[in-house]
Order: sequence, then structure tokens, then C-alpha cells
Amino acid sequence: MADPELLARVPLHFLRKNVVMPVRASSNNEEHILFLTSNPFDFQPLDELTLLLGPAPFAVTPRNALIEGINRYYPLEGTKEMIAELSEESGMERALDFGEIHEDDIMGMASEAPIINW
Repeated sequence: MADPELLARVPLHFLRKNVVMPVRASSNNEEHILFLTSNPFDFQPLDELTLLLGPAPFAVTPRNALIEGINRYYPLEGTKEMIAELSEESGMERALDFGEIHEDDIMGMASEAPIINW
């Protein structure tokens, strides 16, 4: 089961880049952490998760299922709280407003990328 508190301890960029995800699993009425990966031969992300969260077994999961899980369960509220804490610590009085980004805006930005123009 995805645990927002557990996911908040791992940067979203790391999860998406490596397509790994820590979850809480239950066996014999005990909860423990389990690392999900789509590539069990890529040990570096699993080692980094071990440094962040402690040692845990891993399970192989289809890549698409992991990507969907990361997108679905990553704690957006935790991110908003982190931004609020950072703005309070730095003394920023104004709120950050990222506005709305529409799909056509993203496609437009992608077509304007320097490598595409080159």
C-alpha cells in the first residue's frame, strides 16, 4: 500500500527517474517497507532507497504500473506544505502561484526548446 508519509521522504524526481517506489507491505500481521522496481538489475536506485529508508526487500513490478503509482500517490499536499515551510523560513511573505499549465502550453514549450530548433 502506498504511504504518503513514506513517499514524502523520497524526492519525486528520484522516483520518476529511476522508476522505483517504496510501499508499506503486510505479512504475518507485521508491516514493513518494500521497494518496487521495474529493473531488478539496476542496483543503484535500490541502494539509494536503502540509505534513505533503511534496508528492505524489493519486488519486480511492471514499469507502467510503477509510473501510474508514482503519479497517483505522490503526496502533492506534502509538497505544498514543504513550499509553505520554505517560504516561512526564508521570510518570503508572498505566496507562490504557478498558475495553470494547459497541455497545449506544454506542447508549445517543447516545440520551442533549443535542441528542437537546432
